Amino acid sequence: MKKEKQKTKRDNSIVPTFVSSYAAPTAHYFKEKEAFDEAVGLDFITQANETTRRGEKFLAALSHGTSPSGAYQYILEHYDKLSKPEMIRYTFVNSKLKRQRGLKGVMDAVGFLKTLLATGKINKDQILGRSLDRDDMEKYCDEMNRKLAKYLKDNNKEGLDYMFIATDSAGRVAGITRYSEAFDIEDIGCIVNDRKEKELTLTPHFIMKTSRIAFLATKAEKRRALAWLYYRWGKHDESPSFLRFMPNVEKRLHVYIDDKALTWPQIELNRETPYGDTRIKIDIPKPYSYFAKSKKPVILLVHGFLGLNSYDGLLTAIPTKKYLAAAMHYGSVPSDLPIKEYSKHVVRNIDHAIKHFGDLGHPVYLFDHSMGNIYFLMIERDFDKLEGVKKYLKG
Repeated sequence: MKKEKQKTKRDNSIVPTFVSSYAAPTAHYFKEKEAFDEAVGLDFITQANETTRRGEKFLAALSHGTSPSGAYQYILEHYDKLSKPEMIRYTFVNSKLKRQRGLKGVMDAVGFLKTLLATGKINKDQILGRSLDRDDMEKYCDEMNRKLAKYLKDNNKEGLDYMFIATDSAGRVAGITRYSEAFDIEDIGCIVNDRKEKELTLTPHFIMKTSRIAFLATKAEKRRALAWLYYRWGKHDESPSFLRFMPNVEKRLHVYIDDKALTWPQIELNRETPYGDTRIKIDIPKPYSYFAKSKKPVILLVHGFLGLNSYDGLLTAIPTKKYLAAAMHYGSVPSDLPIKEYSKHVVRNIDHAIKHFGDLGHPVYLFDHSMGNIYFLMIERDFDKLEGVKKYLKG
């Protein structure tokens, strides 16, 4: 008889009862890929050694895709640093998606385990669930839940010892999308179909029992996902912010960020001036293709002394189903631009950005902060001279 999934009534409160104040995971930032891979790999080796030296088995869940590939390679090359490798067991955070299959030249999770097997560093019994039939996803899920539950009971553990997880620009971790139905399930793993493809994933309920999680933010456009994770008012039933509600999160959740992750999707405009061209970059929460057909209202954010970082919260929180939040860089400065013309230069760049969105069919609203209000006053003064403002600005 098929076991029914355990569901809980969703609590719509902002903060669970066991959380008394804001706590943040530990962040590690790296400019070099080699340093990133080494840090993650060393953390895994250190945690494994601390556990196995106590005479306990060490169960690690691997993440698919390319983000952990460098760390996997580092671990392979330093496997001799593990004190008791025979006491390590491996499983997966989620099932592999079609787009993650057949990756060329990448040390993914499957390649990592195959290499360990081929070099005699592990045996097949160290991979939990290796013999289960994956063709029937429901059956595979039920059997995997039973196998993991038995392993945990036999080894007196509540959760996994270590987990690699990565995020995409939409905030997904493992198989858990931002508003996944997996938040309602208290089993170890469940099947989700959030992205029109059946996927087995460990549930948020179970992931939060992991002793140590390496959260990997790599490649471009992960700034929004990271903002969700660290957001003061992030919710416990949304991804990835649910991870921040782990008890002792600062010790158990370590976030590894590479030099490309702290970026937003961007629109880049070019404007000709009497002193040379200026490039205007505009940060947006999703690639523009998401907004192109709907012609949602644009909220053009003009920053002040604190810079664009002051708008991370708004870029993260303003609902993309209703608006296109767009945080504008002031624009590059032509080398021959006289200093006294700088403020006028910025105003014309703002006008150019308004015209760009207006020409595409978007109503445009201007939102300024701090010093940005000076430019707003200049726009009001020169209203009749600014083509984009005059034609498209709604408020």
